[in-house]
Amino acid sequence: MQSLTLGTIVKAINGELLRGDPESLITGIGRIKKHLYPQCLVFYYRSLYRVSFDEMLQKGIRAIVTQEQIDLQTVPEEIGVVYVPDLRKAYWGFIKYYRNLFDIPVIGITGTAGKTTTKEMIAHILQQRYHDIVYSYCSFNALDSKPRYILSIDNKTDAAVIELGLSGPTDIAIQSAYVQPTIGIITNIGIDHMEGCKTLENIIKAKGQIIKGMKKGGTLILNNDDENSKKLKLEQFDGKIIYFGINDKADISASNIQYTDIGMKFILHTVQETAELVIPGWGIHNVYNALAAIAACQLMGCSVNDIQAGLMQYREEMIHWPERCPLKTMAGINGSVILYDGVKSNIFSIEAALEVLKNIAGGRKIIAVMGDVQRVGQSVDESYEMVGKKVADANLDRLITIGKNAVQIGEVAVENGMEREKICYVNDLNHAALTLKKALDSNALVLVKITFIEGKRTSGLSLVHLLMK
Repeated sequence: MQSLTLGTIVKAINGELLRGDPESLITGIGRIKKHLYPQCLVFYYRSLYRVSFDEMLQKGIRAIVTQEQIDLQTVPEEIGVVYVPDLRKAYWGFIKYYRNLFDIPVIGITGTAGKTTTKEMIAHILQQRYHDIVYSYCSFNALDSKPRYILSIDNKTDAAVIELGLSGPTDIAIQSAYVQPTIGIITNIGIDHMEGCKTLENIIKAKGQIIKGMKKGGTLILNNDDENSKKLKLEQFDGKIIYFGINDKADISASNIQYTDIGMKFILHTVQETAELVIPGWGIHNVYNALAAIAACQLMGCSVNDIQAGLMQYREEMIHWPERCPLKTMAGINGSVILYDGVKSNIFSIEAALEVLKNIAGGRKIIAVMGDVQRVGQSVDESYEMVGKKVADANLDRLITIGKNAVQIGEVAVENGMEREKICYVNDLNHAALTLKKALDSNALVLVKITFIEGKRTSGLSLVHLLMK
């Protein structure tokens, strides 16, 4: 955080300085215990009530902001006290004030799938040309993560890349109002978070709210091949729109897409140039992620050399917890190969995983192990039907589903042409492991795509470990 005087902050939040030096420097903002450090201004939420003022003094806290009537005699004289009538309003008001102190490029990214990957690609590319890039940590993209990223910006920051997550219909609107992107990216839009948004139409509307939060005259980057993105209401947007894609004509596009040992190779086409690029990470979905990242980075002056260098430094497994690592191959028993995918099992990621499985098989028999389809809300039948059809189209040699919910995947696959003899329904990971061990040999490639079983979070890595013994 850039240093500000206490008096400047008091004015920004419309507070009343009851005690303290208005010229004292504040170098950080705290609202939970682990964020208390020297020269910090503490927004005194109830979660901090168990932290004594003496402990705050020992930590070097400069001042507190409170909406409670505090007896000043109970607070050490070294700690300033600021009163506001509404603590939450004051806190978020300061976050917005602080964001507006900096006239820098801020890239905001939302979408149903690919947000984290696209964010990391952008950050790695920008680091080839700029020294100080602030960007979101892993896939922490909820509203409460935004102060951390915004307050990380200071006078040395060249740009920020911030992911905007969605759980409910107003989440993107609220987050983008604080982030205020100068460049907005919507990677794609599909069925996910249905428990909060209820319908696909509401999801489309919610994702589109990033547009309203963008800085005036900003640039919006959209997926030209995504049918739901074409339903966004763009009439009121007064900035520039850049389209990326593969299937339809777009400003940034890819052709001659090929699988390699490490990832994907393709020909990049932009208005200015054509170049061959390689990205680590399999799947057509990663080509789309790269195109979105390239569109943003070219706006910021990055060359093709910057882009290729940044993409090669990016590694998918480094941006997630181990159990949520996307599409990583591991050695299994009897010479088999395991393709583990820990990304949440929504329709987008299941389709992407099946596409990769089919394309890297190299003549081996292909097996898929699957649990629940996530975030379907009330659209259970529709979501499982879509996944079942994708499974049938994948021409699997074997499908194993775990738990009662996932049985629907197999039943829909049978309705769409998959032989019932190729499907096995099991109740738990141990049963799945016993079934798989009979089928795994040096000619087998097995996809493990499990994040939930019967509504409970379950790590597919637990099954992978059983298959590596």
